[in-house]
Amino acid sequence: MKRKTVLVVFLILPSFLVIGAIASYTTYPLYLESYNTIYLDKYGSSGTNHYPNLMDMHLGRFTVDTQEDTIRSFALHSNISNEFTFRGRTTWSPNKISSLGFHPVAILKYGSKLYNSNLNQGIINPINPTNTPMTGAIFIDFYLVSYNPASVFIENERYTHKSGTAGNFSVSFSSDTIGFWNANLDPVEGENGQPLPELPYLDSGTITPEDEIP
Repeated sequence: MKRKTVLVVFLILPSFLVIGAIASYTTYPLYLESYNTIYLDKYGSSGTNHYPNLMDMHLGRFTVDTQEDTIRSFALHSNISNEFTFRGRTTWSPNKISSLGFHPVAILKYGSKLYNSNLNQGIINPINPTNTPMTGAIFIDFYLVSYNPASVFIENERYTHKSGTAGNFSVSFSSDTIGFWNANLDPVEGENGQPLPELPYLDSGTITPEDEIP
């Protein structure tokens, strides 16, 4: 199996979102971490902990500064798989290799509130909150979240990606006051007029890395 590096990923893509608003996307080194730790370190324990005691992988962050413009809805356009599986030992069965399932989610941070969205609605996924006026700084984080408690994973163990792909994607927005599914969703575009992000979720192309994930 071809091996790829997963610890040298850091990418920021600037963009103009709408007049006066600026957006960027950042990818992160891939590793498993308890969402409780992420909730504390990235969000300062503000808002709701939507995934307490579960294991998590942070894929990337979409940052928007509306600079006094108002946005009411975001959508993810993506062919990301509904489920991902990784293989490795667990505290339940430390002497054998088990499959562990994850599902893709988004967390939108606006002010002191956190909103979660499961990304399983096909090519167009609404990102909560929808139909809600938002002005200023908005952060959208993409994660894989485990079905099993973080305590099932063994510290310092490495887990191999088995199934699930995260292909190219783009984020769109709307300022319409009508419902999400009837709103006009405009793609967030870079300076060359292409949807942002222009690259896949992850560093390895159109699929998740084949390296083990620490």
